[in-house]
Amino acid sequence: MKSLKTFNLSVYSSLEMFLEIAEGMEELEEFNLSWSKIKELPLSINNLTGLSHLNLRCCVELKSLSSSIRMKSLKTFNLSGCSSLEMFPEISGVIEGLEELNLCGSKIKELPSSINKLTRLCYLVLSDCNELKRLPRSICMKSLKTFNLSGSSLEMFPEISEVIEGLEKLDISWSEIQELPLSINNLTRLRHLNLNYCKELKCLPSSICQLKFLVCLSLSGCIKFEVFPSIEENMEGLRELSLNGTSIKELSPWIERLTGLEKLDLSGSKIEELPSSINNLTGLGYLGLDDCKELKCPPSSIRMKSLKFHNLSNCSSLEKFPEILEVIEGLKELDLSGSKIRELPSSINNLTGLCHLNLNYCKELKSLPSSICQLKSLVSLSLSGCTKFEVFPSIEENMERLRVLL
Repeated sequence: MKSLKTFNLSVYSSLEMFLEIAEGMEELEEFNLSWSKIKELPLSINNLTGLSHLNLRCCVELKSLSSSIRMKSLKTFNLSGCSSLEMFPEISGVIEGLEELNLCGSKIKELPSSINKLTRLCYLVLSDCNELKRLPRSICMKSLKTFNLSGSSLEMFPEISEVIEGLEKLDISWSEIQELPLSINNLTRLRHLNLNYCKELKCLPSSICQLKFLVCLSLSGCIKFEVFPSIEENMEGLRELSLNGTSIKELSPWIERLTGLEKLDLSGSKIEELPSSINNLTGLGYLGLDDCKELKCPPSSIRMKSLKFHNLSNCSSLEKFPEILEVIEGLKELDLSGSKIRELPSSINNLTGLCHLNLNYCKELKSLPSSICQLKSLVSLSLSGCTKFEVFPSIEENMERLRVLL
């Protein structure tokens, strides 16, 4: 069928074998075999010289592809959900057309070094490839924009032998990665680096600080991660840093070099104190410290005027809240529930925009400062379970916005 452009067999889920393809089908652009029971592709698939889109999604019986791939017009190749596929074939010659390769959920164990011949590949998805343990020794796919390795068994990330300016998103979360190569700085335009729940990861290379375009760095659940590398130069592009659930104990003075940081999540970490230099994060809007059981020493004062949400709930070692030396209009919610806080500073009235104050189960809290009544924006004040709290301060001014008092 020389004029055929689209061939859709996706509904024929009982199809087990595809016939040999004779030469001459140059017009076929889209071939869909998804959800079929096909077990292998013939070598003659390469005769589809004009093929742009090949979809084999959820072909759970598929065990092998042809020994080599030479379809130079191919743009998308979907093998996601092919849970019996164990090997990806060698790539014969440079394939300039392929832009997207999806191997999500396959049983592939390794990628051939010839993967680097996919010179225009933009999206490479290897998420939930539980058998994947290694990649080629080096990566030099210069067009790559998104590389997803989440949920793999990968223990080592390869060297990045050349500068790759295109890669913007790298996801290695839930893998067994132990370290990143020093050459990570060759990903010069990397914006999102996801290392969540890499439970074997202990540290990052110092070169991570050279990633000037990095916007989001996530290390949530990296239970062995203890030390963040020293930052020698400003990382003004970083907006979000997630260190929740890590074993990090302190934030060194380097924190002040993250001048553009808007969200800092340290919840559930082993942080013991916060340096006063955290006040230099003038754009910080979210500071999460909930469930930091070891936290004893906050900075002596708070001056972060952009702060909107501050969570210190269940910080069971925290006994004192710092002074608020300047007016902070932006803070809307302050959660100190479950802490050992004994009192609030009289300067609490400098939180002029505060709407919600949660002090539930602060069992050491005995009283509130009279200045609490100057918080004109306060909508809810929660004191449930404060077993030592006896006297509410005298209200000298109207608190007309207060709706909930527990």
